[in-house]
This record gives sequence, C-alpha cells and structure tokens, in this order.
Amino acid sequence: MIEIFTHRAIYENKENSLDGIAYNLKSGFNIEIDVREKNDKFYLSHGKQKNGDSFYDACKIIKNNSKKTAIHIKENFDVKDIVDLIYEQNIEKNCFIFSTLKNYDEIKKFKNINYADYQNKFQNNSHGKILWCDESNEKWYDEKIFFKYKKNKINIVVMSKELLKSCKIEEIKHEWNRLINLKVDAICTNFPLLLKEYLNDKGSIKN
Repeated sequence: MIEIFTHRAIYENKENSLDGIAYNLKSGFNIEIDVREKNDKFYLSHGKQKNGDSFYDACKIIKNNSKKTAIHIKENFDVKDIVDLIYEQNIEKNCFIFSTLKNYDEIKKFKNINYADYQNKFQNNSHGKILWCDESNEKWYDEKIFFKYKKNKINIVVMSKELLKSCKIEEIKHEWNRLINLKVDAICTNFPLLLKEYLNDKGSIKN
C-alpha cells in the first residue's frame, strides 16, 4: 500500500506555508517542506527570501498530527540546531530529515533522529531506513533494486514525474502506474487529491 506526500505542502498554489501544512495534514496526507535559516531562526522556503513562515510555528501544527513530515534542509547550517528544535517541539516521531548538501554527512551522526538518503541514480550504499529518490540524473528504478531495499527494511519514497519536468496528467498517471508496479512505499506529488483517487481506483492506497 502506498502513502502520499504533498510536495512542499502545496495548497491553493502556495508552497511551504502554515496553511498548507495544516490543510494537508488534516486531509490525511504526509507532507514535504523546505527549511532554511536566517538570523539563527528557521523559515519555510524553497529558495532564499527575506521572509517565510516560521518552522517553529510549523512544528506546533506537525506535533498535533499523526502523519509524517519530510524536512528538506536547503542550506548548509548546523544540523544540530534543527535536531534540537525537533526534540524541543516533540515532533521527532512525526518527521524525518534529508539534505542534498554537505551537511548530509552531519545528519547521519545523530542516531536519535530519522533521516532519509537521497538518490537520483543507483548507489548501492544506502545508510538510512528511508530512501528519497528520483530519476533526474538517470533512469535507474528497477524491481530487483527496490526489492533489495525493501528486504533491508528501507522505505522507498519517490518523486512524481511532474516535479522533475513539465508533463500532461496522462503522462503523470502512466508514471504512477509504473511506481505502483515497482511496489514503492510512497509518492511525493503536487497533486495529492488526484493521486489519492488514482490509488483508490487501483486499490493501492495506505490510509
């Protein structure tokens, strides 16, 4: 059964907002959010900007929901600072963190926090219990590879096609069908409601 992550907690065409976090979690979706740092405080944003909703305020919403939050670290700040805040706000069981930057190696040092490995090509060296992946670098998804990950109790979260390139809905659905056949654990998408409907039709959704 497949879980759904809403990409950047998108809601009413806004990304990384407190309203989007609250709406998606209440609607039963997991979320992915982007976190940056400014003046020793964390804010939500994919790109650098002067202002963004507070990650501290986001934690208050997250801890009151049972769904998962994927925290995408977008800058090379000290990971310990965000780990401390996660524990201060008691959301460590509700979230995991990942990064594509230099501070990824720092994340792995914290044994008391869930983290995801990121891959955009095949790498036979996954350390975490979660794999966050896409095919932006090369086509590498394979049933045998994914079976090996799952045998090692690694949860596989894949990025939906529309997050990598402009494409039509029918192309997206065709890719969703491939991901279902590959038996992934979760899909991150800009269209959580449509994906939920599609998975329901296929009998492949996890509530």
